[in-house]
Amino acid sequence: MPVAPLRSCIKLLAYAASGLARARACAPTRHYEVIYKQPPHSNNSIFQLLTWLVSQSQHAPSVHLTMPSVPPILSSVLQKQIPNLKIEFPEVTATTPGQAIAKELAQSAPTLHLQSTDHHEAYIAISLDPDAPFATFPFLSPILHSCQTGLSGANGDIDEEGWTRLTATEQPAAPWIPPKPPRISGPHRYVFLIWVQPEGVTREKVWEMMGWGENVGLGKRIRWDIESFVRKVGLGKIIGGAWFVSS
Repeated sequence: MPVAPLRSCIKLLAYAASGLARARACAPTRHYEVIYKQPPHSNNSIFQLLTWLVSQSQHAPSVHLTMPSVPPILSSVLQKQIPNLKIEFPEVTATTPGQAIAKELAQSAPTLHLQSTDHHEAYIAISLDPDAPFATFPFLSPILHSCQTGLSGANGDIDEEGWTRLTATEQPAAPWIPPKPPRISGPHRYVFLIWVQPEGVTREKVWEMMGWGENVGLGKRIRWDIESFVRKVGLGKIIGGAWFVSS
């Protein structure tokens, strides 16, 4: 990479880390701001994405970077004081909103527990990170971390507190991506939401609706439109939600 774009990329990263809501980089002969567009490749690292943003900005003397807001559907879960969804990893379980979980303990896909279920229903769950790449500079958010269809509580695995363990009856529509916030970032929130799965909806049907396939790359996950997903899949009211933080 040429030295000048590399310096600009490093400069943008430094601004992001300091929490500026608008990113600016200065070329020798002009001043410009950066705009976000969908990157051309789906498997970019954060550094590559920032580099690409800088290269895009060189084609426009003055454009704006728009910050995505937290969707109301996520805010409703983040504001809950008592969760009705429990997130279980092999070595730790999130039972309170905002509980801190080390990213090393959240590498495998979690098991979800719902407080009240109809054993005849199927469920669909997603998880999102609204703080990418930085909580104060979340221009890539929300990032979809998983989408699991075909969850069922029909096995009757209920603990003494009334939590029903949900079991996946099919492979995930979008496999779990473990937490991996940038080192210079603060803690990220990982929000889980669950709905009753509409009749006829399957993993393959979600792929068709969302334009996905076997491999749901980063390009399909960043700045993910949860409201569009809810509309396309025909989901109703959220019946469970919880979140944890990791850094």
